[in-house]
Amino acid sequence: MFSARLREAVTRSEYSVREISERTGISQRTINNWLKKEAPAMPRADEAVQLASLLGTSVEAWVTGKDQSLQENSFTDIIQDLNVLPEFRLDDVRRLIQPWANEVRGAAQQIVDIVVDLKVLPKDRLEDLRRLVHPWAEEARSIQDESRGGAARAG
Repeated sequence: MFSARLREAVTRSEYSVREISERTGISQRTINNWLKKEAPAMPRADEAVQLASLLGTSVEAWVTGKDQSLQENSFTDIIQDLNVLPEFRLDDVRRLIQPWANEVRGAAQQIVDIVVDLKVLPKDRLEDLRRLVHPWAEEARSIQDESRGGAARAG
């Protein structure tokens, strides 16, 4: 799944594997391994963030399979709608989205800080951390799935 999404992102990009390697510091061999259809290997979080940033996508899109073009089209539609709103309505929109934007900025900064810290950890400590974090992530995913199911049933 990841390899297919990575292949698609590389194909859409202006970069060759060699250029991606040079820009990210990830070896060409490693990138080529990820691009193989049967590739079981996944990049580390920091490598995935670097690749996604360079290739104009997101780690979330690779993990969830969300269609980025749908998000981009929605964003474009919103911008077009904002262009025709009167000024007093723009202030209402700003007040509405500000808390969400702050929440996302805060979460994104936390993730960046964690990824930076992870880069300096020895491998044995990364394994310890993985064992610690994995159950929390599973619990969070379960809660998200339950809340989506409840929202879908209510809607």
